[in-house]
Amino acid sequence: QTCALPICPRHEHYCGAVAASGPSYMEHCLHWHVVDNADVVLVEYAVNLDEHDRAGELYERMGLVAPAMDAYRRGHAYRQAIELAKQQQPALVVQLEEEWGDWLVSQRQVDAAINHYIEAGASNKAIEAAMSARQWHKAEQLLDQASIGIDPQYVMPFYEKLAAHYAASRQYDQAERSFIKSSRADRAVQMYVETAQYEKAHKVAKAHMNLLLEALRHGVVELGLLVRVHVGLR
Repeated sequence: QTCALPICPRHEHYCGAVAASGPSYMEHCLHWHVVDNADVVLVEYAVNLDEHDRAGELYERMGLVAPAMDAYRRGHAYRQAIELAKQQQPALVVQLEEEWGDWLVSQRQVDAAINHYIEAGASNKAIEAAMSARQWHKAEQLLDQASIGIDPQYVMPFYEKLAAHYAASRQYDQAERSFIKSSRADRAVQMYVETAQYEKAHKVAKAHMNLLLEALRHGVVELGLLVRVHVGLR
């Protein structure tokens, strides 16, 4: 049965709604023609259409914080979720930032995830995301910050990976710096030997002889590498 409504004469209205219309239009119809507590109907309609962010807004308007938060998270509407958390559940903000970063990574938006991991204090994920996004300078900044006051063993593999990138890009000074930070002076020496930069190789070997001797002791580097440095300088 049709009924003529003055709000939109271009449409034919069925029981106050437009066929195949979304919850936003239906909301206006209900608020104009139905009782004030019709939000429950709209929530069910929005959820059935997988419009969880819209359902979250309606739940929030009804003062139902927990269902609103759940709906926002289901719909990956993290901006709204964080705004709600700041007002009602401040302790949840950090978790939501990390969750947002994880979702962005799953969507291959790794670059956008970095700042959310930083906000969440998830240093390892922020560093990995920066490297995956090939933001090497950002990755080095994060590594330098993360290395303060923590076990150096944690950041060494990241520095070594960063150094390998710099070496492959022929950014030898940056590569040397990162190799040293990863306690792999032997790899810095080897890099310079392989590129016939024997003076730099000798300089690194002399400055970090303790690291080289430790590497020799553990079989990580061969004595022949130091011999090549010596021969190259002659």
